Amino acid sequence: MLNPPRKTVAELIARYKLEPSLKDLYVEGAADVRVMRKFSRELKLPIEVYAIDGIDCPVESVTLGNFANNAKGRVQWLADELDKAKTPVNCSVRCIVDRDFDFLIGESYENPLLLYTQFSSMEGYFINTECIGATYRDTIDEKLDCDLFVSEASDCLENLYEIRATSVLLRLDMQWLDLQKYVTVPKPTGLITFRRDEFILSYLNKNGHVGKIDEFKKNLQAVATRNKKLGFFRGHDFFELFAIALKTRGFKVVFCHENVLFGLAIAGVTAEHLNTFELFQKIVIWATQDSPDSQ
Repeated sequence: MLNPPRKTVAELIARYKLEPSLKDLYVEGAADVRVMRKFSRELKLPIEVYAIDGIDCPVESVTLGNFANNAKGRVQWLADELDKAKTPVNCSVRCIVDRDFDFLIGESYENPLLLYTQFSSMEGYFINTECIGATYRDTIDEKLDCDLFVSEASDCLENLYEIRATSVLLRLDMQWLDLQKYVTVPKPTGLITFRRDEFILSYLNKNGHVGKIDEFKKNLQAVATRNKKLGFFRGHDFFELFAIALKTRGFKVVFCHENVLFGLAIAGVTAEHLNTFELFQKIVIWATQDSPDSQ
């Protein structure tokens, strides 16, 4: 089955001028679509959710606008282009992107159509032991203690986030490593240890930047200091590390995969829980207000 042609910005502007009552939400990828569609469905919100890959975002235009040529940068570019059209587009559209490493590296782009996640990524809203704990116990093992895992893994997860942030800060664009080779998961419980220095050396060496190791470690220290108060980590790392821990500790193999754990987490989160956060409250307010041109 062929994918439908991507919509252009001009087509979107025409769409919202013709039907100003529409409420369209644009996000980075399929996972974000799943979360936001579940949220809107449970609250019966009149919105449609789309991934940015369905929109024609010319590379030249994206980079000319000083946006990164990735999903986040394209969503930011789309918000920028649509904001220029003003009413009724600014009532019909909202865009959401992950905060990523913006807090730590001092980069941000503000736009009235653009919303940022409170956490580093969308997963932060449902990596909550109260939300996913019951789901994981019901599906994986009734004795599974998510609170304990989070406490065991928090230092490792924050280290991984800070290493990623430092790579972005230095604009090194490096290929990631297989995490399993650098973590030790004790059985049946215990603090998960991460061999950080070994990982960093291998990480830089694999990507041809081992000569920058002193610069990397210096910037990493500064990033880690800033993250000490935030305690940020990346959702993908959480599910990858959780899958490694489950496999090491002898849980059923079918559950020892990050995509399975992620899917279960989405199934376990509720709109009621999500709506306790500012981002989702803003979406509700926007979705339920009328456009001036539709009245």
